Amino acid sequence: MKPINNWSKNEKMQFLDNIRCSEDRFYTDYTEELTYLLKDPDPEIRADIIEILWDMPERVYLTLLRELSENDPDQNVRIQAIAGLGRYMYELDALLLDGDDLFSDYEEEEITKEDLFSVKEFLISLYLDPEKPIEERQHAFFALSFLDDEQVIQFIREAYNSNEESFKIMAIAAMGRNGNSDWENIVLQELSSKNKEMQIEAIRAAAELDIEKAYKILLQLTYSIDKDIMLQAILALGKSGCSEAFERLDELAMSSDDDVKEMAETALDEWYMASEEYDDEEYDDDDE
Repeated sequence: MKPINNWSKNEKMQFLDNIRCSEDRFYTDYTEELTYLLKDPDPEIRADIIEILWDMPERVYLTLLRELSENDPDQNVRIQAIAGLGRYMYELDALLLDGDDLFSDYEEEEITKEDLFSVKEFLISLYLDPEKPIEERQHAFFALSFLDDEQVIQFIREAYNSNEESFKIMAIAAMGRNGNSDWENIVLQELSSKNKEMQIEAIRAAAELDIEKAYKILLQLTYSIDKDIMLQAILALGKSGCSEAFERLDELAMSSDDDVKEMAETALDEWYMASEEYDDEEYDDDDE
């Protein structure tokens, strides 16, 4: 293989596609190639790498994403890098749930508690900076929304209570990602929103939060005359794993509408996986 600095754009994109589609990315060290390509002059290459890095939450990439978030000349790359930092907030939330002492097990070259909290503070400062472009602030907000802590919950609550409709919609999307059960009543209410975008985000959030009271509503929404609403409800119903969903999803999987058929088939795959998880949980409970 010729040296990476002599690769054409097509060769670079093919290399990244191979990593994206291969399980080898979890076992092979691509740090040298990826860090080199993150400095590529083509913003499309840089943005494409950031998407791949979601599966590689390592310290070296955290530093690079932070740098791209602040300094990349291309706004799309900055936005993608900010979104990519959300993975580290996901990691921080999971680690804190398992106990703060878990950080003491980390080796020197791995991510530290200070690294993760530094990213959190960076994202907060970005979100609160009125001088920053709204798109960058919104992505900082979404990245933070993985964290189930008082400060982030307050941000979500303030956004939902805002007079700006775009912020209210953003808040509903963040509620699903945040995972706090306190959002359930709001999400249930917005499932009937007259604002289509708000309703779609509520459908997604209901699935993410696994709200049992939403199952019947989602089932009804699979009969919606609005195809976008219908498709989102189909997918959300699949993620629910509830027994009442199977018959309807099976029926929709035989639809003459290709979009409905494809979404229903995807939802059935989700349904089977969710059902297996519930069965495993019940089995574990029985063992106890």
